[in-house]
Amino acid sequence: MTMTVWRACRREFTAYASAAVERLMRSIVQTSNALQANKWLAGARLIYDAVKSRRAALGLATKPFSSWARLDVDVQQIVAGQSIYVIRRYWAHSMGP
Repeated sequence: MTMTVWRACRREFTAYASAAVERLMRSIVQTSNALQANKWLAGARLIYDAVKSRRAALGLATKPFSSWARLDVDVQQIVAGQSIYVIRRYWAHSMGP
């Protein structure tokens, strides 16, 4: 494979991988938002609102609901892990026997 072809393939793969990571990030954020808005969390949200109200009366701050309910999603960490997996898988396949 000539160097020019190799660079072209690498550019195309980089563009494809970047687009895939962007799609993955959007999907993770959308899933996280949908989870937080889920009606099954209504009870937890009522408890959170009561705790937040009590803490505010004492002049204390309260974590955001997603942190309080441990629903935080570290999108960057998830995407980084998935990106590495995709790249490893691609290279293993392209450099195969």
